[in-house]
Amino acid sequence: MRIGLITRGAYNRASITVLKELEKRHIPVSAIILVKRKQGQNPLNSLKLQLKTEGLGIFRKIMVKLGLIKENKTKEIPKGKNEIPEQERISIYEWAVKNNVPVYPVNYLNTNKCANLIKDLKIDILIVFSVGIVKEIILNIPNLKVVNAHAGFLPKYRGMNVIEWACLNNDETIGTIHFMDRGIDTGDILYQKPFSLEGCKSIEEIRQRGFDFVFRLMAECVEKLLNNEIRPTPQNPAEGKTWYIMHEKLKRILEEKLKNKTR
Repeated sequence: MRIGLITRGAYNRASITVLKELEKRHIPVSAIILVKRKQGQNPLNSLKLQLKTEGLGIFRKIMVKLGLIKENKTKEIPKGKNEIPEQERISIYEWAVKNNVPVYPVNYLNTNKCANLIKDLKIDILIVFSVGIVKEIILNIPNLKVVNAHAGFLPKYRGMNVIEWACLNNDETIGTIHFMDRGIDTGDILYQKPFSLEGCKSIEEIRQRGFDFVFRLMAECVEKLLNNEIRPTPQNPAEGKTWYIMHEKLKRILEEKLKNKTR
């Protein structure tokens, strides 16, 4: 099977982590596709996407921009998801040269040019990180399986801030690797594994712990896929829930909870 990786950003933390993990497991990567730009959207489609991911919180942003309400000055919690510490910095290009893997830059993801490139490369498993919504033009490529890492337990925790929501709800934190389909976090489940948040004192730390875990879990899952050790499990659309960006007030409650837990 030919494995490909598609991502945005030459220093993308998720991609570098999974590439290193695949290298440790002696799993060859056939090609890396580097998306240069974020796909443009018309305003209506953009609003629909933001409603899916952020829920009603998007209306607050609109009201702030219109000057109808004041902006919340609460310090935003750093995501840390795709930032590589300075001492660990290595670009995708550097890793590719070292491992003799070709890198193919493309301007946009959901285009005929990108789809034809994937077909020409004869990719069987396409690992996806940080490229946004993957549309049917890619998902419908014959014999292609698109794989995503999700830091929440599917189907219970679809959507945004799933590590935070699980922690706030006193649920076990579980990472999921799944096939992608046209929905958000609704594709067949491949592999799930719990991870500990012991010792984490902030939202930033639980996010970092969870994301680093699922980045590595991706390589473990790919190895099992190649060895025919796992079978995809379809999700029941009626089960689970889609979660949206956590409100600042709830973030502050969670921050206090995490601080008190480690005392």
